[in-house]
Amino acid sequence: MATSLELKTAIDRFVDETSVRANAIINGADNETVTIDSGVVPTFAKAIKDFLDTSLSRIVTLETLVESDDVDLDSIQEIVTALKALQTTLAAITPASIGAATAAQGLTADTAAQPEDLLTLTLLADASNVISGYPQTVIPDNWQNSQSDLLALHIGQGVTSIGTGAFFYCDGFTGSLTIPDSVTTIGANAFDTCSGFTGTLTILNSVTTIGEYAFSYCSGFTGSLTIPSLVTTISANAFGYCSGFTGSLTIPSSVTTIGGSAFKTCSAITSANIRTTLTVVNAGTDCLLGTDITTIHALASDGTWTAGSGLTIGGKTGITVIKDLT
Repeated sequence: MATSLELKTAIDRFVDETSVRANAIINGADNETVTIDSGVVPTFAKAIKDFLDTSLSRIVTLETLVESDDVDLDSIQEIVTALKALQTTLAAITPASIGAATAAQGLTADTAAQPEDLLTLTLLADASNVISGYPQTVIPDNWQNSQSDLLALHIGQGVTSIGTGAFFYCDGFTGSLTIPDSVTTIGANAFDTCSGFTGTLTILNSVTTIGEYAFSYCSGFTGSLTIPSLVTTISANAFGYCSGFTGSLTIPSSVTTIGGSAFKTCSAITSANIRTTLTVVNAGTDCLLGTDITTIHALASDGTWTAGSGLTIGGKTGITVIKDLT
């Protein structure tokens, strides 16, 4: 297994910056003129000890990992996750908490090591066992369009948007997919026909817009489908023909627009918890057609919904509505 030059460069930069930061912190701690801001770092000695015992060991582990011959995507993801904890540690130990002695060495808040390049890495593993890492906050339109040789994907924390058709027809991807909580927009056709995914789809809570056909024909996703609480727009066919989802569909009250056929032929979904209005749901022509939904739980306080059975909602007939959500 090999890693790409982009990934190694990002890791090297992080290691170099963090080493400088560590030395400055340690030197500051040893200086007798250090003053401690107890509001920032309640126990400075403990912060230093934790930094030495855990954070520096993660750097050594990271360097060893990328130089090994058996590095894999899961290992890199584990290290990137661990580095988020390191970033928190570094942020807590600032020139303000160390005092004038450290500041005199030239360390400022602006020069504190931040593993931004590493945390924003989008990682791709291909059929040749090469892992590539791309430090970017915006995944461009059509970025990896139709690259069927890609087998695994990790979207970095810090990515804010996923462009139109970014991973269209990348049908070699397997496993689960997590959209991190930094992403606000998922473009049209972003994962259209990525049918190889075999695990769950997790969309975290910063997403506001899901574009047309964003996940359509991703037939391998399993488990329930939860739309996060800040989403306002679920565009037409966004999850159309995602036949692998099982269990429930959850739609929050934040959703004001559901496009036509948004969940059409999600044939294994059997129930829904819907906190938006019936008006919004029915405006999405045939948005529930072809699902196996027999029961919808709606807000008890929402007057647009009427409890009852044998109802047609979103183009799907034979639905029972229960108004029991709070």
